[in-house]
Amino acid sequence: WGSGNPSYNNVRRISLSQFRGLYGDELPDPFAFGSKVNVERDTWIESDFIIPTGYQITAPVTIDGGEYSINGSSFTFSPGEILPGNSIKVRIRASSQYATITSLSINIGGQLSKFEVKTKPNFGVVNAILQLLLNN
Repeated sequence: WGSGNPSYNNVRRISLSQFRGLYGDELPDPFAFGSKVNVERDTWIESDFIIPTGYQITAPVTIDGGEYSINGSSFTFSPGEILPGNSIKVRIRASSQYATITSLSINIGGQLSKFEVKTKPNFGVVNAILQLLLNN
């Protein structure tokens, strides 16, 4: 296995950064979809579109807890791919409970991000308590 093996005589080792420089990088810069609060219960809530940057080749996309859409295509939860310059948004089903946070996580080329939504509080209970206090 040493230098006497002819199949290894012309092999050149390169670093990961050198490889990415030659063939492109699928790891985008950090990105965020933000969050939404006071959303209706048990409804689909969509993020805004974002355009991930900082990668040069097709990047794999996986999602857990929601769905994504690339360039306005149909939403899906299946693994897929995104090209540089494409836009992407996510959606999640809000909880059926009041004042509850629901989140999803998405992985684009190894870069992770979350999207969270929080349902409206139950003001009906608060108003009933206030009425009881005011009437006593």
